[in-house]
Amino acid sequence: MKWLTIIRWSLGGMLLSGALTAQAALINFGEFGDGVVPTFEVPGLLSVTGSGAISFADSAITSSNGGLGVADSLGANSLDLGETMTFSFASPVEALLLTVHDISPAGNVEYGFNAFAGALDLGFFAIDPHTSLSQTHDLSALVGAAFDSFTLSLQNSAPLGLVIEAVEFRTAEAPLPATLGLFGLALVALGYSRRRDTRAR
Repeated sequence: MKWLTIIRWSLGGMLLSGALTAQAALINFGEFGDGVVPTFEVPGLLSVTGSGAISFADSAITSSNGGLGVADSLGANSLDLGETMTFSFASPVEALLLTVHDISPAGNVEYGFNAFAGALDLGFFAIDPHTSLSQTHDLSALVGAAFDSFTLSLQNSAPLGLVIEAVEFRTAEAPLPATLGLFGLALVALGYSRRRDTRAR
């Protein structure tokens, strides 16, 4: 089973700035095949839990490659009314795009999410009804602040609700321990002193 379709890392400038440059990742859930798992996890990056087990909805109920849903006793593999799905990130995210498929017809589901920064609930944010089956939503623009988890829920729906197709996100810069910053300054000072010694000879 493939666990990551595309993942991009960006690390740099950490010794001099005392900060770890943001990480960016794109995860396409539609390419993980079928099956049910208690938790979907990309270690050190993201975990997804639900009010039930996480299911991989196949392309039979979406116009794309499929995605994530919540398994229920009726055999539905979508995120439906009365179910929730929580995305938890290893570091706070400052930019997040979520691609969601509204099972036909488009616009028949009212849904939104609660965003959290640690234990602090930043509030509930409604997502506009779909005008097409598959749409990408900028959750960060709705929240207006960094957050490290969010929980999707439906307020109104036909029998079948949503399939989560993909998530793309960038984490906020994380401060490194002061000792690493000092180590970076020591390296700069060492390089400068060696350069002076070379010139003196």
